[in-house]
Amino acid sequence: ILLAARDSTVFSRIRNILADTGAAFHLGYAETPEDASISLIEANWDVCLVDTSLEQTAIASVVAELALGCVGTPIIVLAGDKTAGLSHRLEQAGAMDVLNRSSLSPAVLQVSIHYALKNQRYQEGLRASKDELIKQLLDVQEAMARLHTQGEDYAELVEHLAEARDRAESSESRYRTLTE
Repeated sequence: ILLAARDSTVFSRIRNILADTGAAFHLGYAETPEDASISLIEANWDVCLVDTSLEQTAIASVVAELALGCVGTPIIVLAGDKTAGLSHRLEQAGAMDVLNRSSLSPAVLQVSIHYALKNQRYQEGLRASKDELIKQLLDVQEAMARLHTQGEDYAELVEHLAEARDRAESSESRYRTLTE
């Protein structure tokens, strides 16, 4: 789990809350949006927790940038009481969930992380299904192109056979005339 927060006390609090869940985890820390972006690109984080202390004024744009940079990594925003009304904007920007930092409990954080990871697996499954569907559609298009080419070849063959039949009938007619 990567925690992006300017306030190091948030790191200590989240580490303690995660320890209280009883789950095994590794908690990383980034103090700036840039550090968080780099860490998300370089390391394989399962979840990114973004605290609103990271960037109070434009937290939605920070979340949007992180979401673009770490496609597939769920982002959970830890909001203070003053930013709790931004939930809808943050979710539109790419946050999987928005939790109130002041009332955060181990159970709430654990459930949020669980659902974020579950959603991530579903998204990966959907992407894989979409990729497979695209591959199948391309195969169908290729088969249709081959069929179209074969149809043109068949039409050309029928035309050649008709011409050959006409020549054979003409030749037979001349032969009969000559024979008579």
